[in-house]
Amino acid sequence: MILLFLSFFINVSHKSLVQPDEPNHPEIYPNSHNFYSPLNIIMIIPASTFEPIINEIQNRSLPINNSRKTSGKGRSICFGVVKKRIRSPDYSRFCRDRPLLYKLLLAFAEAHIPETLVWNSIQCNQNYQCSPHKDRGNGGDSLIVGFGDYSGGELVIEGTEHDIKYKPIVDDFTTKTHYVLPFQGDRYSLVFYYTPVETLLPHPSVRLIDQSWVFHRGEEAIYPYEKKRKNKMLLVTN
Repeated sequence: MILLFLSFFINVSHKSLVQPDEPNHPEIYPNSHNFYSPLNIIMIIPASTFEPIINEIQNRSLPINNSRKTSGKGRSICFGVVKKRIRSPDYSRFCRDRPLLYKLLLAFAEAHIPETLVWNSIQCNQNYQCSPHKDRGNGGDSLIVGFGDYSGGELVIEGTEHDIKYKPIVDDFTTKTHYVLPFQGDRYSLVFYYTPVETLLPHPSVRLIDQSWVFHRGEEAIYPYEKKRKNKMLLVTN
């Protein structure tokens, strides 16, 4: 019953890859941009919208991210397109390892991210204390929204405090210093942004296979390493 509900509620994939006829989609048109005016507060999103995302994170906490040395410390992972050290940008390993969470984030984007925002990456933060920094590696505007049972934690942009709890804000954080004030409680946030790419990547989606959510890179099913090892063992023993 739960799987049927999830399948109905989150039966979506990355919209910007599904509709190639719209010129503001970076995966199809990697050099295109469509920017919002600064500090565009879009809407107030009901707290209940975030409950499936919070439940999935609480069932399996995000790992502590030690690679974001200039932006802060805490639990944080990226979905969608990420930069690779010795290869061209491609999909994050967390799309493979956390497919249900990725599916939920895509469903959230389908419902609440304006089509005019160019994005192909999602930063998911759990109690992440963000230090002053600029997102120099991103391209153009980003959307950020906070959620959870917390107090404090305002986002400071160029010295001005902004309450982003259930209130998405769009701005160009590549040129503006921003950070998070101290907070109490469980604070989560999502950042939808554009990682520059020069070539078309295969269509990303998350599909149900044998009662499990599986990330797909195009038509190729990308299983977590644990699943791959089990499949190899079955082939050997059979």
